[in-house]
Amino acid sequence: MFCGHRKVWEATIEVAALAKEEIQKLASNGVNEFWTGGMGEFDHICKHFVLELRKSENLQFKLVLPYITQKANKYKDLYGLNYNEIIIPDLPDVHYKTLRNRWMVEQCDCMLAYVWREGGGARQTLQYAASRSRIQIINLADRISTIQRKSPF
Repeated sequence: MFCGHRKVWEATIEVAALAKEEIQKLASNGVNEFWTGGMGEFDHICKHFVLELRKSENLQFKLVLPYITQKANKYKDLYGLNYNEIIIPDLPDVHYKTLRNRWMVEQCDCMLAYVWREGGGARQTLQYAASRSRIQIINLADRISTIQRKSPF
């Protein structure tokens, strides 16, 4: 699964290069299924590389939505080109993104993340994954300089 802040900021080029490298490594090590929540820049960066790699590898790419959206209904054909499956877990209507993220963590074996801020949903999801000892976590933020990670705000 992919986990990251909504904005990547100045580190976009470096994050993209590292994400591509890690996705290729995961695929070459037998990972054949990738999940995304499809919410932010990091998810979209990873989506690009999974779709690129899927042209030559037998990979599954799945979108996990907290609920069915009007956009997903309207553009089913487009979603079908990008994703092998859209998963909508049976979740209560309270804190749907947090519960969707936890559900994804509970289903996955590996998390590719770009989480550097101390707060927010991505940090909470990363911490939840860290509390589950069986999950391999690769946080690209650990390999990027502090200067490049800073938000312009």
